[in-house]
Amino acid sequence: AVCSTADLPVLAGLLPMTVHGQYCAPAGTPSTTVQLLLHGATYNSAYWDLPYQPGQYSYQRDMAAHGLATFA
Repeated sequence: AVCSTADLPVLAGLLPMTVHGQYCAPAGTPSTTVQLLLHGATYNSAYWDLPYQPGQYSYQRDMAAHGLATFA
């Protein structure tokens, strides 16, 4: 998996905003689909990619290993 932080421009109604998050892509063949991962009010993006043993406790890296890109 190749993971990096990214800023995406979005429009909220008529207001331009920026969404900051982590994009993880599979190594090799690019994914044609990207899962948008949203956390609950009391969490942050680490919910999807825990810093403790990321090879075992990362939803984002597991999806990338199975060929699917994610953005959290």
